[in-house]
Amino acid sequence: MHPWRRPLVAEPAVAHEAITIRSDGLALRGWLFRTTASRRGLIVYLHGVSDNRRGAQGIAARFGPKGYDVLAYDSRAHGQSEGTACTYGFYEKRDVTAALDAIHAKAAILFGSSMGAAVVLQAAAEEPRVRGVIAQSPFCDLRTIIAERTPWFASAADVAGAIALAEQQAGFRMADVSPQAAASRVRVPVLLIHGANDRETPPKHSEAIHATLAGPRRLLIVSRAGHNDALAREEVWQAINDWLAHLVPSPAVTGGLACDSESLQPHWLVDFTLPSCPLGSIVISHRRSSGWPSIASSDGSWRHRRSSRRCRRHCPCRRGTRWSGRPETRPVPNR
Repeated sequence: MHPWRRPLVAEPAVAHEAITIRSDGLALRGWLFRTTASRRGLIVYLHGVSDNRRGAQGIAARFGPKGYDVLAYDSRAHGQSEGTACTYGFYEKRDVTAALDAIHAKAAILFGSSMGAAVVLQAAAEEPRVRGVIAQSPFCDLRTIIAERTPWFASAADVAGAIALAEQQAGFRMADVSPQAAASRVRVPVLLIHGANDRETPPKHSEAIHATLAGPRRLLIVSRAGHNDALAREEVWQAINDWLAHLVPSPAVTGGLACDSESLQPHWLVDFTLPSCPLGSIVISHRRSSGWPSIASSDGSWRHRRSSRRCRRHCPCRRGTRWSGRPETRPVPNR
């Protein structure tokens, strides 16, 4: 509840703006790294317990050139931010909303590590501007992780007393801090990453969250990785890149049309086979809120918005073939 504050030893080498986020009367200090490439969206990075926003420098170095702005801030009671108590998501999820408000963001992809992963999952259940979540090594439930980390010599009465004192001092209910419970209300795509050899927060926590998530999801268990090195391998970053590429297609895939996370809505890819159309199999982007608004070739070479289920002048074949059958649907991140 009162984590050690890791000091910031240096300003990042990457160009950035210093920002202050106001949340619940607290000032949270952060950095905003703006992309110099064609903008694809915003990534908000949340660090783990007793850490600070310095980890965002690597995120910005990786994703800034790919078209993403990166926002990172010290969580309350961490780094240079105000606050005396850490509540592991109870209040921190509101800080995510305040952070988006501070930079007038219309949409964002959340990226959290450890405690930050638990926070982003809880925030995604409530914040409608979240378009996707990357969660590395989250715990599924605060009470569960406390029970697992309690030393053998502490009695049940000792634990209950400590929990009651923490709730009283920080003004929150520990039972309400549950990424797994929040997962049932998260409908945006989620990528879970967990080290197979994590002894601090075993992978069963991510497995439980994965089983509860209501929307598209993927679970990546990293062999021979622990709690703090699940992101140490380049193949893991490649998996993240691939997941993001499906979530926010690049202009090269969308035929030169802009498609960033601010315009993206939860959607699925659907395969149709059109026997009379020389293109054969095409891919339809179906958005839940707007019927059948767009059509694209399976190789991504062309794309056009449309409102009917007929292959007309917008399709390169121009034959007017009607789509038939009931296609199979699948979440984009799991393609």
